[in-house]
Amino acid sequence: MRLFHVSEDSSIRAFSPRPAPNPEAGLSGAAVWSITELKLPNYLLPRDCPRVCYIDNSRQHTIVLENAWRRKIEDTVLFLYQFDSKDFEVFDDNAGYWISRSTVRPIIIRKITEPLLELQKRNIKLEFVKDLHPIKDKVTSKYTEFSIIRFRNAKNHSLKES
Repeated sequence: MRLFHVSEDSSIRAFSPRPAPNPEAGLSGAAVWSITELKLPNYLLPRDCPRVCYIDNSRQHTIVLENAWRRKIEDTVLFLYQFDSKDFEVFDDNAGYWISRSTVRPIIIRKITEPLLELQKRNIKLEFVKDLHPIKDKVTSKYTEFSIIRFRNAKNHSLKES
């Protein structure tokens, strides 16, 4: 199994365990987080970019993004760090999360200069919309395989803009 970490930082030579980024993750103690290749496309975007990711009944993997993020996505360079899976244990198989409790070094580092092209090469369907909120509601009620990432950064179109 191939495990990865995606970052906008090109200088990471070793990953040290850190506390979970979200207390709701259910992890006690510190860990290095990685993602499986199956779930990797959900993370081939700028870290703070809000997105709704799902796999539909025909097994099509789709990522829905806000129009406002397109330029940032196009301008972002990502670094794909690959790990030796022997250093990791499964944390959440459904989400594709694996963790290591010790410092790990990547075995391969790959630069990705065009995230949208990388996603297209992986046969990911990309959709850009003005408002992610109705998409989130639709996806969470219709599909069982989905991931809502950085949604707190989505524009809230229910509030009046001043």
